Formats: sequence, structure tokens, C-alpha cells
Amino acid sequence: MLWGEVHNREEAWLWTSSIANSIKSADSSRPLISGMHSLIPAGKWTMQDQGELTDILTTHPYPYWTPYADFDPINTIRPIVHATAESLFYSGIGGKPCFAEEMGTMGPMVCSEEVAAAFARTSMLTQWSHGLPGLLWWCANDQTKLEHAPYDWVACESELGLLTEDGRVKPALLEMARVKQLIAELPIASLPSRIVDAVCIINTEQDHWGTALGSFILAKQAGLDIEYQFEDQPLKDAPLYLLPSLTGVSGIPKRRWEQLIKKVHEGAALYISMDGANMLNFTELTGLKVLNRMRRGRPAEITLHDADEPVNLSIPAAFRLELEAVHGEVLATEADGNIVFSKAAYGKGVIYFLSLPIELAMAQQQETSYQPQELPYWKIYQTVKASVSSSKVAAVENPNIGITEHPIDPDSKILVLINYSPEQQQGKLSLSGSWKIDSVWYGDAEVNHSLNVIPLEVKSNEAVIIRISRS
Repeated sequence: MLWGEVHNREEAWLWTSSIANSIKSADSSRPLISGMHSLIPAGKWTMQDQGELTDILTTHPYPYWTPYADFDPINTIRPIVHATAESLFYSGIGGKPCFAEEMGTMGPMVCSEEVAAAFARTSMLTQWSHGLPGLLWWCANDQTKLEHAPYDWVACESELGLLTEDGRVKPALLEMARVKQLIAELPIASLPSRIVDAVCIINTEQDHWGTALGSFILAKQAGLDIEYQFEDQPLKDAPLYLLPSLTGVSGIPKRRWEQLIKKVHEGAALYISMDGANMLNFTELTGLKVLNRMRRGRPAEITLHDADEPVNLSIPAAFRLELEAVHGEVLATEADGNIVFSKAAYGKGVIYFLSLPIELAMAQQQETSYQPQELPYWKIYQTVKASVSSSKVAAVENPNIGITEHPIDPDSKILVLINYSPEQQQGKLSLSGSWKIDSVWYGDAEVNHSLNVIPLEVKSNEAVIIRISRS
């Protein structure tokens, strides 16, 4: 049976179940790996069904082929985090470990060998720092001399190797080998799990992948770490819940919605952005009242007031809600004063509401992610971050530098800082309380036991790995 021949989800489940059971009946000693392209959480072929029926999920995260992933240069944040974001998307909703079974740049018509090496290095470090168990590059050798399909009719298939046909090793392979050796020589057997700040809940009626990718990039630039779940799955515990670019008349299932609101009432933070969706108990929860609704003919031009200085953003959106504040705090408005972003207390928690689908704006537009100072969409997520109760102790103010925090024990952690820019980046690493840099395992950072703010200089598409400890 071919991918497109199934008529519904039940047929897809039955086909996978038949194949999986046949394999396991012959040999149950080895894990069964699902290697399917572009799974979704709602449709015929879902990550939930593949996770139920197999042991390990995989992605094929080529920016060249994946929606929205090739909009920016290959050595910038969107293509670099693609493999990590999609694999976490699969594993979070599918409930099984996931890794990038095939990745690559798609050859010399996309970028030079040196740029491909930078992409390979930064993507590999990102996947490692987010707990993914491995990756595979497609493929070993160039195949320019083969005369059978697909090499005789698809030009892009022939120059994807890590080695040329005469055995010359390309820079990408050298970098992958170097990073593998670096990881093997670190003074830890394995990297502890990262601290996760938020659960990103994907809903049925939206652009699932666009929302997931946009949320991941915005979170990374704002210094948040997220994981994923689907709207009908048991609610994971988290200090922050994201309902990004909520779409459709159904909202999310009422039972799950009530569980979510209870979490907020008990102290969690909730962020909701809207793509024309319906929402229960809107005024009670957001502190806003809808006065009117219309279709937009142009992007929303807004000013974010809750920042060090006003931030102006242009955000494409299908709908305009005319809103009035009842008891909510206004954080951003349009030029005519219409409210677009707000904050309201609910029980012990807080609810942020954005009437614009900023995650889809990030994902569906070209050139939105790799110049974060010129297009600071991430400032919205940074505002939300202020209400998150996190056990993190480190932060970097530069949105080009991503950071993950990995506790070893109560008094020591590992920090992995990655420069998602092809240009050298400077920044300041802030450590709270009595935390100090213990040692620098990789890259350049200043070990100074009297400083809580440490200057950083991270080379282009490179990383800094630090151990910190507290007295």
C-alpha cells in the first residue's frame, strides 16, 4: 500500500499494525523504527498512531523539502533548529523517542561545502543539547555516475554525499566527526535532560507544523524551552502553557480546557494567541470584551508597550477583534488604540492573550527569523517569560544565542549556548544568586568567581559549553 492510497486514519493504522505485528512476531528482540515523512497529529498518518505501534520515531528534516523551513539561509536559526523542533514535535505527541534519520542540505545548489559544514555542526549541537539520541546524514557518497533511477532523472539526488566519489572527505563530515569526538570527551557520560519551561499545545484545526515551528523559534529567541503535546492528550505539568495560533470554531476539547484553566487557577501561566478561533469564558479569563470582529485587509501594525522601550511590529492576521479592557492589563495596541495583547490575573496564575497568530507570522513568512533585532517578534514571548516560575538560573540577552540548562545535581548544572547566526555574536551571560562558572568545557567564556554577569563571545555557528556551580 502506498502513502496516498489509504482513505482514512483507520486504514493507515491497520496497515502499520499489520506490518509492525508481522515484524515483531518474527523478531521481538529489536526496536521497530518508523521512518515516515511529515507526520501530523490529525489526519490519516499520525505521529500518535506511529508511536503506539512502533518503538522509535524518526524525521527526515531537510529544509529544502519541508514547508517553511527553507525560507532563510541554511546557516541561520530556522533551518538549523528544524531537525530539533520537528523531532521534539514527533516525540512529544507520538510518545516515543525520535531522531533525525535523514538530514542534509541537498547539495551544492543550496550552499557551499563550508556553509554545509557550519549547518551540520550547529544542527548537531542543537539536537544533542535537546536530548535527541542521534542523527544520520543523507548520504555517504556522491552518486554522479549512476545511470539508473532516480539518478538518471533527478539532478538533486546525485551530490548529497559526505564524501565525493573519489573519496575526498567534505567539510561537513569532518565537522560531524569533530563534534562527535567533542561530546565523547566531555567529563560526563551523557548530557542531563534540559529544563523545560513550557508545554506547547497543538490544536486540531490549525496549521500544525507551522505553529510548532514558529513557537519553537520564538521560544528559543526569548530564552524559553518548550515541549509539545496535542489538545486531546493528558495535560503535562508545566509552569507555562502555550496555546499558539489557536484556530477554528471548536477551540480545544472542553474537558481539556477545564483542566488547563484549573492549572492556571492553581498558579500556572497561560499564553493564548488567536487565529480567528472561538474561546470559552473569554472575558472572565482574559479581562477583555469583544466589541466587534472583521476580516483584515492588511497586517496589524502594533506597538508593544511592556518593554524597556516601545517595540513596533507588523503582524499578518486574518481577523481583527475590537477589544475593550474590563479588568485586564493592556500590553500592546494598534495605532488606533485597539487592544491586541493583554495580561490578566486568574486565581494564583496569569493569562496572556494575543489576538494575532504571531507563530504563523513567524513560520509562514520569509526572512522573519534570522534578523531578530530587526523583526523582534520574540519580544512577545519575552514578555510572557517574565511570569514563568522556572528553576533556571542562567540567561543570555542576545536572541541569536540559544541556551539550554541541564542540572547535574542541586548545586551544579551544564549550560549549552549556541550561536544560531553565521556572524560572531557577543552577549552577557547572567547567573542568579550564588551561581558561578565552574569550568568552560568548550568555547570561550570568562571564568570569574566574582561576577554574576559574564561577557561572552560566541563564534559564528558555534557553541560554548559551561559547567556552573553554586557555593
